[in-house]
Amino acid sequence: MIIIYIKIEILNVKIKILKILMNQVNETGLFEYVLDHSEREMLVNAYLAITKTNMWDFIKMFSDKNGFALSQAPELYVIYNKMEELGYNGHSGVSFALVLRNMQKYILYGEQIHKELYNSAITTYI
Repeated sequence: MIIIYIKIEILNVKIKILKILMNQVNETGLFEYVLDHSEREMLVNAYLAITKTNMWDFIKMFSDKNGFALSQAPELYVIYNKMEELGYNGHSGVSFALVLRNMQKYILYGEQIHKELYNSAITTYI
């Protein structure tokens, strides 16, 4: 019974992804649905840093086998330095990696789907 429910929920999320992609939803980068102030601050900072450094294509296509935390890609240093320049310098390797993975989901699926994934337990299934 639980497996059927999960499969239905996964299908519903995939359908929503397709609908949003077809409608070209406008993204804001404000992450108002993130209630934790510290977490929202990290996401907004990363969004601005990636935007100002024109690194969205890099984030979108990133597939280094070491992941964001251990990669030596020079683009990551550019993004990190811009994050610090914009006022956030509290990242550990793990928090940096998690924020960038969130940004990757954001650019791949759009803001509405990111919001739904962020607020649901299904994030690991997509």
